[in-house]
Amino acid sequence: MCKEIGISEFGEIYDFDMKKFNVTKATIVEFFADWCHPCKVVEKNLNDITKGKDINVVKINSEEAHSLVESFQIRNLPNILLINSDGEAKQVSGNLSKFELEDIVDELM
Repeated sequence: MCKEIGISEFGEIYDFDMKKFNVTKATIVEFFADWCHPCKVVEKNLNDITKGKDINVVKINSEEAHSLVESFQIRNLPNILLINSDGEAKQVSGNLSKFELEDIVDELM
């Protein structure tokens, strides 16, 4: 299940000074907005795909986290950060299909 987090909670997985992710397992961060219908579809698909997998899935409301949107150069929604257990991140955006998301999650694992 996607858990909504704020900037302070994001600081638990991202070191703002070092500009580095600090995670011990694969993590997906979805930037969304309440008005964004594709974001809702992507969230549902991510929940379905990651169910039962050892992966963290969190979401951040882009309208409440302007500094993060700016820092990660978020230009389109939905926007997803895929972070492997080594802290290396990849960013994808747009209305990805369930099949595209499955491939991305499998690659992340």
